[in-house]
Parts: sequence; C-alpha cells; structure tokens
Amino acid sequence: VERVLGMVDAVILIVDANEGPMPQTRFVTTKAFELGLPAILVVNKIDRPRVDPDSAVDKVFDLFGNLGATDEQLDFPVLYASAKEGYALLDLIVKVVPPAPSDVESPLCMQCATLAYDDFLGYMAIGRLKSGRCKVGDRVLLAQRDGGKKEFRIQKVLGFQGLKRFELEEARAGDIIAITGMAE
Repeated sequence: VERVLGMVDAVILIVDANEGPMPQTRFVTTKAFELGLPAILVVNKIDRPRVDPDSAVDKVFDLFGNLGATDEQLDFPVLYASAKEGYALLDLIVKVVPPAPSDVESPLCMQCATLAYDDFLGYMAIGRLKSGRCKVGDRVLLAQRDGGKKEFRIQKVLGFQGLKRFELEEARAGDIIAITGMAE
C-alpha cells in the first residue's frame, strides 16, 4: 500500500451514500494520512431512494478525526455522484490535488512500485517518475535492493489511462509509467 500511495498526490475515498465508510477503509486511509496526503470524498449512489448522503459525510468526518487527520485533511472537499446515472463534478479534483512534480531537467529518477510480466513485452517496471524524463532507447541504471546496479536500454515506455495502457513518445517527471527492456 505504501509503495502505491507514494506515487499519488491525493486520495479519493468513494463511499456509498447510505452505508458510509466500510471497515477496510481505515487501513489505507491511515497510511494516506501518515504520508500527509489530502483526501477527496466521493459520495456515490445519491440517486437511490431513501439515502442519506449527509450522514455518510458525517461518518467519514468522524472516521478521519479518529484516525488523527490534520485540520487540513479534515477540511476535505465532497463530491456527490451517481455511477449508474453517470454524473459527478470531477473538475474539483483539478482544483484540489496539487500538481505533479515537474522537475524534468534533473537526472532521471523513477520510484518503482511494482514489477509485472507481459508475454509480449517481458518484464515491466511500473512506477512514477520523480524527476527527469525518459524515452525509448535511453540507457538507464537500475538500482537493485542488494546494492547492485544494472544498465539497460528502454524498449518501451507505456502510460496508463484507467486500465488501458498506451505507448508514450516521452515520459516526464510526475508521470506514472511502465518501462520495458530489463533482462530476466
């Protein structure tokens, strides 16, 4: 959880307008608050009969207070949504979430959150560029846990939109990407 949270600038908590936060919400939200991440609350299913979105917001506020949220984290914005009807006011996210780092002139530094394998692409390092930029053909240095270092040439740079991935010409600081070219 911490590796993935290290790649984001804010968290979006989606709760049911009738049920409020679920028990499993505590762990991830606690980790997000420990990293100082702001939260945006999305109250979903407001189109259903007899829901109480205000009660859901109150339950989330109480949860955040019990988890030790800062005053800034307790002043979270709320979005009301209906996934079934297909509406929400998402432009609030752009206003609230801080911009991604954009230090493209510094040396390349990628925080790898996970490794994956694809039958066609081979091993992929998935993570967030903390600084710099990269493109296909760049030679990069892989720092390993045991202190070893390995150089390889990037074969593909992939970006993500939802669950779909697509090839990028160049990735820049702040992007969440996958790179290929690492030997087995």
